[in-house]
Amino acid sequence: MPTTHFTWYVLEQLPVVPQERYEAVRFGPKTAAEIVCEAVLELTYTAHDMAPFARDMGHVDEADEVLRWP
Repeated sequence: MPTTHFTWYVLEQLPVVPQERYEAVRFGPKTAAEIVCEAVLELTYTAHDMAPFARDMGHVDEADEVLRWP
């Protein structure tokens, strides 16, 4: 029967990169931090009013203008 709860045994088996290793761990050409930041930006920058957040995440061009959201 499906449930909405995790058992401690299942939680311990999830593939999670420890926070202190995000910059050191590489998956191909990108670090874990780059992958997570790109995913967070893609999932949250969904409207023009989120432009300040995108700027804080470094989603800007050479002229320091926020790039258009997808």
